[in-house]
Amino acid sequence: MGAGGGESGGTIEVAATDEATFRAMFLDRFGGGPLARLAGDATRNYARLRAKVLADPLGIDRKDMPVIDRRHVERLHHDLVKGHFDVAPPYNRHLARLLPAEAGLFVPTAAEIAQSKRLAKTWAHSGDGVSDRVSARYHPRRARKLEPIQRQIYLDKVFANLAEIAEAHPRQTLLHLERHFRATTLVVSGDKRIIDGNHRWATMMVCAPRFRFSCLVVDLPLDTLLKVSQAFTGLIGNRPNG
Repeated sequence: MGAGGGESGGTIEVAATDEATFRAMFLDRFGGGPLARLAGDATRNYARLRAKVLADPLGIDRKDMPVIDRRHVERLHHDLVKGHFDVAPPYNRHLARLLPAEAGLFVPTAAEIAQSKRLAKTWAHSGDGVSDRVSARYHPRRARKLEPIQRQIYLDKVFANLAEIAEAHPRQTLLHLERHFRATTLVVSGDKRIIDGNHRWATMMVCAPRFRFSCLVVDLPLDTLLKVSQAFTGLIGNRPNG
């Protein structure tokens, strides 16, 4: 559960699963356990979750989303606030030689970084430490206030998250679920869009939409933040999601 490199996808997409089907699946999976009493609230919460997924104008494929392990979130924070990545003019001329021109902003893909140690090393220290410093701070955000940008959010992955905690803690399951996710950090944009942690968010949207996640809030334009976090995925050696 949680963040991890190269996780496989699920099979049951939230976007394609209505509330009645969700309720039937929820009761089939959890009807005899401690989560059964939540079926009504969970179904209403699921309707809100699904509405957010369906309303998303970006709909980015899961395979194109960043993959940032929990242990690397602090490194991302450090590298952003210290200006280690070239995200603002004047742009790094060494990167410009290694990458095709892209409107002045040279950000490699995870695949390009994986294929070139020279590119990886250059990108890791491409910022000038002054103009490239980014405001990035930890801040609590309620699940219901966050918005997904990922197209494929899988209900079976949400259920797997719930089952893991319910089986380990049949008593006070919700309390332990909150404790578990309180120890994780989502990466979000300044306008509260989720860059990393979509399935953790979806799990709490179903059970406790008022839950406050610890979030690394990064003040970069969304498209730039996506490119930077995708490049960071390659820099830390993570594989794309399956």
